Amino acid sequence: MMYAKSKADILIASITADIHISKGAYRPHVPQDLRALNLAAFEMIDYVVIDPNATPLENIHIIKPTCSPRIRIHSRRTAGENR
Repeated sequence: MMYAKSKADILIASITADIHISKGAYRPHVPQDLRALNLAAFEMIDYVVIDPNATPLENIHIIKPTCSPRIRIHSRRTAGENR
């Protein structure tokens, strides 16, 4: 995050909405509001977006960032697929 902030005047962090998060039976679920609050607590983050879309592509199109140091798009794996 510090690297990203060093490359931009405004740092916007985006998180995936709960509706698109699927956890295993014994994996902890951290609600989207709590995840957003945790990110907002970082001094270098100016805004946090809870993205209602499955991927960040629509927000990237709307926000039109001048710099995207790292964009990770996770795809759902089928059962039994190796990581």
